[in-house]
Amino acid sequence: MESVVSEVLSANINNIDVSLIYRYPDDANDSDWKWIVGRSGLSGGAELKRFIEDPSTLYFNLINGRCDNPIFCNDKSTSSLYSPGRRDRLFGCQGSYFAINLECRNASSVLVEAVLLLSTYGINFVSIDGDAENVDSFKLTLQHVIVPPFVSLLQTEFAALYMRHNWDDVKRVNLGELDCCVEEG
Repeated sequence: MESVVSEVLSANINNIDVSLIYRYPDDANDSDWKWIVGRSGLSGGAELKRFIEDPSTLYFNLINGRCDNPIFCNDKSTSSLYSPGRRDRLFGCQGSYFAINLECRNASSVLVEAVLLLSTYGINFVSIDGDAENVDSFKLTLQHVIVPPFVSLLQTEFAALYMRHNWDDVKRVNLGELDCCVEEG
């Protein structure tokens, strides 16, 4: 995703960061949020738990449905939800972000919850001097062209992650020539 966005923005890939956190919401023994990728924007090794539990943060508000999902911000410096990290301060808080709640579910419950955060440093998705039409156009492209294929891949990976995590609850069955896994219910 970083390379696609860097190409679209004609920006250095080092100015783009993708973070992904996840949890198993129905697992009493393992329902804490975890990093799966990214965290370079955070300062001083800040604990993920703080970002999840602090009502002033983007993660808290997105997870608890207190802001748009997905949320798009072309100018981080104007966001009341975004907590600037070390990299943000290196670039004077210039940048943009896009965040979205994701789920992997079966017919009856959410198996894996996740939050994907795409953040830029030193560049904005659209020039701050740009007009609202350009911002809206990029937002639409990001939400409907760039992100969806990655979301599909992530949901497939979440299903595999869930199965590996819950292997004791998954049985191997042989359906004729098909060998597949089925969750016990």
